[in-house]
Amino acid sequence: DDASQAQQAQGSNVDDFDKQLQEAMEVLPDIETASYIFEFYSGLNNQLMRFLGIVSLAASEGYQQYLEPSILWKDTFGTNEKVSHHKLWDVVHWNTFYPDVPRLVKYDSRYHPHVVEVGKVIEIEGGIRIKVPEVTFNVTWDIWENRSITKPAPSGQNRHQSLNSYNQMMRFHDRNSNHPQKTRQFSFYKPMIAGALKPHPFLQNLVDTEKAKLAAGGKIMAFHARVEPDMARQDRVCTTLKVWNITEIVQGIYAQFPEPPVNTVLMQFNRKYMEDETQRTKNIDKYTVLNDQNLKVINRIVKEGMWDGRVKVVEAGSSLVEQAGDPFYKRYSTISGAIVNMFLAIQSDIFIGTEVSTYSVIAANARFHRGQVENYFFYPEGLKEVARTKQHRFAC
Repeated sequence: DDASQAQQAQGSNVDDFDKQLQEAMEVLPDIETASYIFEFYSGLNNQLMRFLGIVSLAASEGYQQYLEPSILWKDTFGTNEKVSHHKLWDVVHWNTFYPDVPRLVKYDSRYHPHVVEVGKVIEIEGGIRIKVPEVTFNVTWDIWENRSITKPAPSGQNRHQSLNSYNQMMRFHDRNSNHPQKTRQFSFYKPMIAGALKPHPFLQNLVDTEKAKLAAGGKIMAFHARVEPDMARQDRVCTTLKVWNITEIVQGIYAQFPEPPVNTVLMQFNRKYMEDETQRTKNIDKYTVLNDQNLKVINRIVKEGMWDGRVKVVEAGSSLVEQAGDPFYKRYSTISGAIVNMFLAIQSDIFIGTEVSTYSVIAANARFHRGQVENYFFYPEGLKEVARTKQHRFAC
């Protein structure tokens, strides 16, 4: 409806965000709070699945607040350092969706007596010192055996529980189950993926500016070419669904669209990772050779365009974040760039990805719930349109 659309579009002003953040994350003392035990790991979208999973855990365990400094992301493939949730995501915007999603709150010793706030201070470009706050339990008893008296309550009994919770939720939505308890537990999913999860205002401004610039030239296709060497090396997993050669994928796009359906193609891939692979001097294997070939093709496409040069091909992601010049986001341009790419993909006219990539599946599902239903996955036999009537659940 109009009210929810206005809520989704509102977001937070980047200049006022820090002040708004402190106000928005005030603890509501009468609401039970949980604190996550583990940090996230792997690429952005594996971490995003875990975030969705811990929100699902909160719902199933009856907690309507999560301690924000207990949620730590990882700049995988970049610095490999921890990054605070509120530096990547718009927590002010998120909390406006409460009670449809659990609130994220700051540490307050009055209400969280059994944890202490710790954290590492890092120095970034320009001599700027940044603290990455996190919390740890500071009690003598077993927090799980005494969960009912531990404040905040611990959440996440092992590293895999959040991912298992996410997968359980995906199965539930795939089956269109109407089990009353599970319906309550997973009811947050649609409002979250349809609008509550929004990049930090700095990153959202980059998304909005780049989207406006690209849209001024006409329609946009986001093309997630998941051909980085780590995917190729997983050649024994879901083999019949994968395409490792970028040339074959591009040929599949031309077969699906003999004439250009868009004016601009936004190429989405991890350039740094692929370029680093080309510098490998030891343990060179067939995947290193394939990576070199794929990167050359990508570079040619970016330079010459697609459909005989009639369609411009551009990149965004990490390079866009780095060009913006903010020292913090420049340092963490890998995960920040992945978020920018994700939300540009969500807002594009056409999305092309692969079923075996969590990035592609989450992007396609977010688009589905936002009414952007022209989505395709590439397979060895060519492109196939993703169903327009329900969200996609990957299983192989």
